[in-house]
Amino acid sequence: MKKISTVIIVLLVISCHNGKVDKVSEDSLAGADTSRTFRCKGYFSLHPARLATVTVPINGFIKKMYYNTGDYVKKGSLLAVLTHQDYIKIQEDYLEAKNQVDYYIEDFKRQGELTLEHASSIKRMQRAQTDYWANEARLRALKAQLDYIGIDANKVEKEGFTNTINISAPVSGYITGVDGNTGKFIDSYAFIYEIADIEELYISFELPCMLYDKIYQNMPVKFSLSGGSGTLSGATIRTIGQVFNARTNTVNIIAQPDSVNKMFRPGMNVEVVITPGKNLKNQ
Repeated sequence: MKKISTVIIVLLVISCHNGKVDKVSEDSLAGADTSRTFRCKGYFSLHPARLATVTVPINGFIKKMYYNTGDYVKKGSLLAVLTHQDYIKIQEDYLEAKNQVDYYIEDFKRQGELTLEHASSIKRMQRAQTDYWANEARLRALKAQLDYIGIDANKVEKEGFTNTINISAPVSGYITGVDGNTGKFIDSYAFIYEIADIEELYISFELPCMLYDKIYQNMPVKFSLSGGSGTLSGATIRTIGQVFNARTNTVNIIAQPDSVNKMFRPGMNVEVVITPGKNLKNQ
């Protein structure tokens, strides 16, 4: 019986190597039951809500860019300025629709008064009403378009046209990607900056199928930086993947470190130490 148990343990260790999981050494766990402890390779990742891709709302030429990769920015900071003559056309159309509001209102009232005297004027009154509604819809649409690209309609009415728009940071964080330079033409929705809020990092790792029924949500695990001192820190399993990778026969697991270390960065490799316990997933 003892020989059979030994063979099973050996086979389990070999299978874990095939799934990129290594058996933990006794030195790294100081007395833990190494026959039931395994180490998976992973990396620090960001929650999607902590990563912002900054795009431009309308075509334009980059007039100025203010930040580079690695810079820290606060939410609302001016990232870039774009310029294009089409911005003026939108403002022109808006003011034209704005100036026609009084005309359509007066025409509608006039046609209504005439209708009271001449029944034949009903069609003209209906046409005046339709023109008024159409101009109102056009005005609202143009104002919404100005708001969307970052131009203040009220400021246009008071101060006149502008041929530039500002691109601001939607979140606070570090610039992790830049795609643009002064004078470059940028299509609408093209990315020019990527900003990462690294205050809340997660650990993403692949778990072999043989360990799937040994883990559960909120299960404590340990981790250390790959190639580092081997000092173990605590983490907690937050999400367990439901679809296996057919090629590697593994499933993605997300764990959250128990404490924040300002030295951790997205993409850093880690080793996750797992001591399988009782299956509590269905309890």
